[in-house]
Amino acid sequence: MRLALLAGLTGAISDLGVGVRDGALLAIEQARAAGRALELLEFDDAQRPEMLPEVALRIASAQVAAVIGPATSSIAQTWIPLAQEHGLLSVSPTVTSHDFSGLDDLFFRVCASTRLYATHSATFAVQRRGWRRLTLVRDEANAAYTRSWADFFLAQAGALGADVAEPVVYRGPLQPQQAHAALQQALVQQPDALVLVASASDTAMLAQLARRSPQTPALQAAEWASTDQLIVRGGRAVEGMVVSQYFDRESRTPAYLDFLQRFEQRFRRAPGFAEVAAYDAAQVLLQALQQQAAGEALKATLLRVRSFNGLQDPIVFDAYGDHLRPLVMTEIRNGRFSTVRA
Repeated sequence: MRLALLAGLTGAISDLGVGVRDGALLAIEQARAAGRALELLEFDDAQRPEMLPEVALRIASAQVAAVIGPATSSIAQTWIPLAQEHGLLSVSPTVTSHDFSGLDDLFFRVCASTRLYATHSATFAVQRRGWRRLTLVRDEANAAYTRSWADFFLAQAGALGADVAEPVVYRGPLQPQQAHAALQQALVQQPDALVLVASASDTAMLAQLARRSPQTPALQAAEWASTDQLIVRGGRAVEGMVVSQYFDRESRTPAYLDFLQRFEQRFRRAPGFAEVAAYDAAQVLLQALQQQAAGEALKATLLRVRSFNGLQDPIVFDAYGDHLRPLVMTEIRNGRFSTVRA
């Protein structure tokens, strides 16, 4: 049985793709150790949508049972119709744009959409932190995600009475001069907080520049930034930053603790949101393949079974393959993501 992995394994935001690969690989290796005949084939999209027609042909030719991926919304925007054309069922760990919600296709995901995540993040910013003036900076290179996230965040923040301005938009990956210009444009609005909807590396660069500003606004980042590279690259500049993510790093569920131990033994580092979500995505497919009836399409199996075991919460699909994965708010304290409890 072959499964394909589709993610950006090279390029400026490869930290996300590599995390997805490692989480999925651990699930496959565990299944093989338990006696299942499985192979995971890796396909690098390099975060370049123009490569996807050729990649789709290669994946289809490999006769895989399903695809784990893609990892970003900008890739998903091109991938979903191609996958439909080639009959490639895909389960994404980390694609969240609301653009893909409520569609009857071959695309499933183990996370919720930007509508839930950005709305929750805005409510936290305004009601929990009391920030009344908000400026948002987003990366147009992953516009399918960042535009959707920004729209929901700004709508909710405005509805709660916050003063929100038109977002500052750039195309990443950021260069220092470009980052400086974007930040100056954002700070002109004299915000209480800067809300960054960007990759970990771009968010870290913007945070470092913001900390040197006399205004020193508070900082908040969307889920995309919540890999360990944010802390590695941001250093002291990201201390105190609020970061939303869709798993609880402090969870004590037995399945998560077992995964944590196995992952650290295998890869000699701690897992982040991409690794956890990719492990869940792989497990959904492994569980579904075991329950697939003779002659039954895998999509039909997923929609018949609906509920699958996840590391921290059950993964329950609706009729369109969407799942309401909870959001967890964290704050970077002493060089680590600390869960903000209610």
